[in-house]
Amino acid sequence: GDSTPESLGGQSNFELRGFPGRIHSSRAVGETLNSGQNASGNEWHSDRSHIDAKDESDMQKLRRDSSDAMLEVPHLNIARSATASKADMISASLERQSEDVSVSAYRSMSAPRTEKFAKLLDEKIVDIEQLRELSWSGIPPEFRPVCWRLLLGYVPPNRDLREQVLIRKRKEYKNFVPDYYDSIAAISNISDVSGISQASDEENAFRQVVVDVPRTAPDVPFFHQSRIQKSLERILLIWGIRHPASGYVQGINDLATPFLAIFTSERHCSSSIDNVNVNVLSDDEILDIEADSYWCLCKLLDGIQDHYTYAQPGIQRTLFHVEELVSRVEGSIANHFSLEGVHYMQFAFRW
Repeated sequence: GDSTPESLGGQSNFELRGFPGRIHSSRAVGETLNSGQNASGNEWHSDRSHIDAKDESDMQKLRRDSSDAMLEVPHLNIARSATASKADMISASLERQSEDVSVSAYRSMSAPRTEKFAKLLDEKIVDIEQLRELSWSGIPPEFRPVCWRLLLGYVPPNRDLREQVLIRKRKEYKNFVPDYYDSIAAISNISDVSGISQASDEENAFRQVVVDVPRTAPDVPFFHQSRIQKSLERILLIWGIRHPASGYVQGINDLATPFLAIFTSERHCSSSIDNVNVNVLSDDEILDIEADSYWCLCKLLDGIQDHYTYAQPGIQRTLFHVEELVSRVEGSIANHFSLEGVHYMQFAFRW
């Protein structure tokens, strides 16, 4: 791969105004940042004592997250199949826990938490374990760009070395653009014009990316700006070519969107992407955003690339963990799924 993944950790509540609720990729990012996944690819919660030893506040956090996920299940029709009293009980539980999620989101931006983040990030060498623990309930918007870079291992904890690493990695990415994207795009365009039916894997990947990018986050105007779409095209194609084990597949585009949004908001000095116009940014600034998004995507996918290889063993394994977690913290919902014959693959695949 492009990098050696380090232990990860972080927030579970990624939320930007301008997104319709939570976009699916935000959950994928939060899942990996929270996973404690390491270079050997160990799955989250492989150490069962990690959950067992959690105090009551952490268990409440797990319940909030799992109940929030249940709100998105399209196949759950409790009123049709359960008794009225059971349906009312489950509905009331979900409504109450949904309110807890909103409270948690606001709590992540409270003044005391913001001060803690500011103090920790001001250290010459940031304690990543402490940052991971602090990020568990969410990261204030103004600190998300630097926290995500740190938690994903894109930049070092040593503050004095950070800028040097950013300059080097951004330059490296900029060299990828003509070597990979420009050359493949030119060949693909020639093939289309000449009517050549035989195409290389890279050309096929390019065509798939071009089709997928306009479909990405269709309800968010930010992702329909031409410069953002071009950046997303380059990120996805370059990643696919440099990772031939899986190559580019549909779904990876959704994982790149939070990074583009976060790093653009940093340049735009805004925590919202509602009214961000990237045309005010220079080409160099766009490429810097693009480079940071690419390298963070690489770090994220280093630990979950088997989600996209043949038979998708990573997704199968993760679905098992989701089912296990729901059984432990929301037994009534797990029992309902079992009685109705609902399989987690039917509704949790995109998570």
